[in-house]
Amino acid sequence: AVGLARFGLTVAYISVIPNNSIGDACIEELRKQGVDTSLIVRKGNRLGTYFLEAGANQRPSKVIYDRSHSAIAEASPGDINWDKVFDGVSWFHISGITPAISLSASELSLEAVKKAREKGITVSCDLNFRKNLWKYGKSAPEVMGELV
Repeated sequence: AVGLARFGLTVAYISVIPNNSIGDACIEELRKQGVDTSLIVRKGNRLGTYFLEAGANQRPSKVIYDRSHSAIAEASPGDINWDKVFDGVSWFHISGITPAISLSASELSLEAVKKAREKGITVSCDLNFRKNLWKYGKSAPEVMGELV
């Protein structure tokens, strides 16, 4: 979203972000970059994070994901008003990370894609496979196949 905003395009970021100072800081940074944040849902207690341990010599870099119980991981269908989100929209891009983090987030992702298609909106998806995120019992091909 930030990259597109820097090219002068009108861009909105849609997510579920906690209503706390960490969520405020995240939203403020997006706003500074020219991204519309007015449709972000504020609920939950945690913002998902990840930690990158840089590699050295023959030791590769390592990523540790900390997304369990984050606001978006606990979001579910009905939490976002897709009719409002998609009003006047021509393109919707969804990350492959969101459906990977929890069953309810994958259901929310599918709800978004179905609503976008219903409204004739072009949908793109960054498959962005991260094996370590798929821990809730469904496989990436099973979920992503339905989304794309």
